[in-house]
Amino acid sequence: MRLLPADRAPRPASLSGRLGRLLTAAVLAAAVVFVVLYGLSVMLLDRYAWDEDRLARERSQQVENLQDYVDRNGVSSSDIALLTRWVRQQGVLSLQVYRQGALVYDSALQQQDYDGLAGDELPSWETPYPVTFADGEAEILLEGSYAYRLYTYALVAELAAAFALFFGIVMAGIRRTIRYIRQLSGEIRILEGGGLDYKVTVQGNDELGQLARGLDDMRLAFQRQQQQEKALAQASQRMVTEMSHDLRTPLTAILLYTQLLLDHRYQTAEQQNDYVRRIDKQARRLKQLSDRLFSYALSTAGEDDVPAQALPLQSALYDLLSETTAYLEQRGFAVRLDLDWRPCRIRLRRDYLGRILDNLASNIVKYADPAAPVVLRSLYTDGCAGIALENRCAARPAAAESSGIGLRNVDGMMRKMGGSCVVEQSGGRFCAALYFTCADAPEQGKKSGGAP
Repeated sequence: MRLLPADRAPRPASLSGRLGRLLTAAVLAAAVVFVVLYGLSVMLLDRYAWDEDRLARERSQQVENLQDYVDRNGVSSSDIALLTRWVRQQGVLSLQVYRQGALVYDSALQQQDYDGLAGDELPSWETPYPVTFADGEAEILLEGSYAYRLYTYALVAELAAAFALFFGIVMAGIRRTIRYIRQLSGEIRILEGGGLDYKVTVQGNDELGQLARGLDDMRLAFQRQQQQEKALAQASQRMVTEMSHDLRTPLTAILLYTQLLLDHRYQTAEQQNDYVRRIDKQARRLKQLSDRLFSYALSTAGEDDVPAQALPLQSALYDLLSETTAYLEQRGFAVRLDLDWRPCRIRLRRDYLGRILDNLASNIVKYADPAAPVVLRSLYTDGCAGIALENRCAARPAAAESSGIGLRNVDGMMRKMGGSCVVEQSGGRFCAALYFTCADAPEQGKKSGGAP
């Protein structure tokens, strides 16, 4: 026995299919009702129409009508035209006229058929009615469907009842769809008014249900977009606030020392030079913060759409890691290398990678303990390759000019290259892992034991 997957989506329905099934059900129901009503009416009308006493009364009335017609118009037993006109006026009726036992008129015959009429004799089993014509007395036989109008009226009523049932079933089925369309129209107006928290009602799996599901997905997408825009606005405001505070600190110091110099509030030339050195130091801090602010704006807003390139792992990282290692060693840090170059290609942008390593190196200089080595090691996972910079945090880190945007810069640029940045900090250890997407499957290589 074959089982369908539990998460398999139901087969989409169709409005045309639903309408077809509705019409089919309505037609079948109307047909059943018509057949039942027709059978009951025929049974009841047959009992009424073929009652012998009623038939005898009807025939007697017809004979009297014929006698009146003959008397008024002086009709003879052989006057075919006048007799035929009377028969047609009566509706469904058959008339035969016998004179002296021989047939002289039959309503079933045409005019030309009377030329060869041999004069059939009156059947012995029939009961004739006497009628006095202009040319003498004759005997007639009458047969007719005296209740045929009732059959006609009953048939019309049965058809009307079947159509009413058909129309009622169709309208009941369509009314549900129309009501759902009106409901969706009202919910769309709610969404137009900004009520994105209102969930669109989804009914069925037909075109209307899929439309409602699409509207609800669009509502959720708009809601997510608004939330993202709100979060971005809050992050930008927070960044501007933090950077404003960071920029104000060196700027205040610059203004202070500048004012001291302008007011000649120094005792010796050495003190004057000290103020100038302090201004230079604060100016450099101010430039560094402004550069980071500009870098943050570019990395979050998207400075260009240049795609990442697929480059060999070692050639892409070697030079920049060498510069980073030299920079850290100049700042008094010991760097321990644990690099394993494997022959794989990673996707990156060299300009982003340089800025990323600058941010991480600056972070190490400000927060790492110079007494502990900085570990630089390789990383390999399924479909990714990269590096990790690990250091021990200083017991009393120096006052930081950054407000944390450096790591956000790194994360934003890694995401733009299709990679990721994972930061871990526990037990006094700090580790920043950079994962780059492999353009091909990595292979086992030889471990390198020196500088990168």
